[in-house]
Parts: sequence; structure tokens; C-alpha cells
Amino acid sequence: MLLFLSTFENKIDKKGRVSVPAPFRSELERSNFNSIIVFPHPDLNCIEVWDRERLSRYAEGMDDLAPMSAEYDFASTLMSKSRPLTFDGEGRVSLPETMLEQVGIDGELVFAGRGQTFQIWSPENIAKFDAEADARVAQSPQRIRLAPRRNGDGNG
Repeated sequence: MLLFLSTFENKIDKKGRVSVPAPFRSELERSNFNSIIVFPHPDLNCIEVWDRERLSRYAEGMDDLAPMSAEYDFASTLMSKSRPLTFDGEGRVSLPETMLEQVGIDGELVFAGRGQTFQIWSPENIAKFDAEADARVAQSPQRIRLAPRRNGDGNG
């Protein structure tokens, strides 16, 4: 299972490439992934990053959705907005310019680990999101609950 932790700041180079943080690349390489899937987050002002296997599992679930339903429309839109990116020899990717513009990234960006996925933010947008999240946490008595362990057959 993939595990992306911490945050890393970086810059897009003159050719439009950005180096994915070494700990994130190592995590992907450990699982034999040499590429990532990016798409604009549907609710947040950032780029969501998944591995191909995660997106494939999501796509398999589309078969259970009613065509022309809101859920199917959401899933199909997600698929059409997703872009596969392959690492070059130095661990860099070229993020789609339109996606960068859509989420307000211009030159500098922040990679934020989100457990099994990670996100790419503008420094301003993640600072705002983090401040809002900190405020929500301070107002809530709820804390993290561990997911139940799964046995080999996936039944708990």
C-alpha cells in the first residue's frame, strides 16, 4: 500500500517540468509505478494525484453506476479530466498548463501527502486550506479512527 507523508515545496522549471519529491517517487517505485495520474480536484483548488491502480479500481466501480446518473457523470468527468504523467530520468513530470492555471499554480507549488494519494497546491491555496482545516479540527472533538484491518480475502 502506498503511503505519502509530509509536504514539499518546489518550482516549475523553464521547460514546464517539476521534480516530484524523492520520498514520493521512492514510494511509487517501491510499488513498481513509474507514472502518476493527475486531475483537478473536484472540490478543492488543487491537483489530485493518484497511481494508475487506484484510478483503475475507481473505473471498475463505474460499471455499477446507472448511466446518466449524477454519480456516473461525476466519474466519467473525472476520467476525461485525468492525465497520465510519466517520470523522466530525473524524476520530473510536466504538469498540464491548463490544469496549473485552473488551480492557480504559477511557478511555485507544494506537494502535500494525503496518505494513499498526494496533492499539488499553490503555496497560497494550501496555506488557506490548512488554516481552515486547523480551525475545523480545533472545533471538533472527533479524532482519527483507524480503519479495521483486512484479512487476505478483504472481508475484515
